[in-house]
Amino acid sequence: MSLSLNLGQLATRQVGLLPSDARQANDNAIYSVRKVVPSYTGYALRTRRSTDNAEADVSFDSNGLVSDSSPVTLVSDGSTSTLGNFRSAFGFVSIWYNQCKNTETVTIPLTGTILQVGTGINLDGIGSNEFVISGTFKQTVDGANGFQILENLDGTNDGIEIFSTKGRAGSTKASFNNVDITLAITSATLSDGADHTYTLSRSGNTLTFDVDGTSGTADVTGQSISVSTELFLAGNTGGNRQGVGEVSAFTVSIDGTQTYNIKDAYIYNAVQTTAANQPILSTPVALLTNSNGDVAFSFNGTSNFMSPNRALNLLSDNDTGFLVYAESNTTSYSDQHPVIAQYQESSGTPLAGSIYLGGSSAGWTVFQAGGSDGINVTAGETTSLTRPTLLAMGKPSGTSGTATVFRSDTTNGRYANVTDTFNTTVSGIAFSIGKSNGSDYFDGDISEVIILSSGSSENTEVAFNEQKAYWGV
Repeated sequence: MSLSLNLGQLATRQVGLLPSDARQANDNAIYSVRKVVPSYTGYALRTRRSTDNAEADVSFDSNGLVSDSSPVTLVSDGSTSTLGNFRSAFGFVSIWYNQCKNTETVTIPLTGTILQVGTGINLDGIGSNEFVISGTFKQTVDGANGFQILENLDGTNDGIEIFSTKGRAGSTKASFNNVDITLAITSATLSDGADHTYTLSRSGNTLTFDVDGTSGTADVTGQSISVSTELFLAGNTGGNRQGVGEVSAFTVSIDGTQTYNIKDAYIYNAVQTTAANQPILSTPVALLTNSNGDVAFSFNGTSNFMSPNRALNLLSDNDTGFLVYAESNTTSYSDQHPVIAQYQESSGTPLAGSIYLGGSSAGWTVFQAGGSDGINVTAGETTSLTRPTLLAMGKPSGTSGTATVFRSDTTNGRYANVTDTFNTTVSGIAFSIGKSNGSDYFDGDISEVIILSSGSSENTEVAFNEQKAYWGV
């Protein structure tokens, strides 16, 4: 009898059983230790080795899974190996790649949204850190915001920017530490909706800026960027300059080594650049696994979390579904421990317009609007998850309506289907895995996080049952 059960579980746990909306890739976010989207051609994750801080991008193995057989590509020099050979020490996760984006084009909304794309570049040498920034853009509006490709300012004008704005006398300009190159190309000329190419490069003390073959140079002797600050497409941290249009094939190379190849995907990858905050992937002995034997990321409940570089506009007059496959290491909860969160809070208390899926002293819950308008999905079961569990929520379109929550816990093999009414729109809030905006962290293992745009309650239920079939819970 036991043998039949095990064979049955193995038969259902196959790559290719997809959450039903996974094919609507562009609006979704899918992070997993398995390949969920068959057309996805990118990496599964990036791992950092503790002994030397070397990083490697990890591909899915021939079975579409993360394993010691997974090919890895060393970030520093592009050399290849396997995950089993690379992980000679503790391994941590610095990037969890979103499987829903393969496009090279970053679309900048007409709302003036600023897209953060990374933690910065450090050009701390004078003449020694030669760099090239190049790509293609399509300017769609001849306005005050125009084409804004990169801002790397920390409040002291220590950075790089490229822009074409009507508000700057129609100029197309590049600036390196306020050393400017202005080209005789107006923003009106560039706002024809066609593709335009640009290159900004430094060789020794010469800065060169080229747009569509029109170029200019400037002397940058003695100029350097001495700090690594955040990189942005379409604006800066202060929000006083914002861009519109599309950017594609955006690359940054330093001393001939490519450090960034910004895609739309990158903005939605879950990242953690601070070493102390990175979840654990492996010990010197083995990859970490959950109770079902699946590879998992271990979050410590005190500092580990990951977040995309862009806030997700979800639960704002559109259908959205959240699905998580995780298990908790905590035997009881005294406060809130979100697994995933799109969250605003004040002193640990959720504010109106917030949501998270996680645990509390009341059990597994979904909160919105300060927690007073939320759903308790314990259904009389345990308040902690000691085995792999699926938790999901689907919300109909509109600013209010009935949300449905699903839960599967192998403690008793059942799941709860509970409904409640949500009355507040959630939009444009920072999204994280393993942490709210405050001091609440998840303590446990996470193997998969799926956010479905167009994931109504009905669609989420289908996806939930597909997940159950794959994970065998």
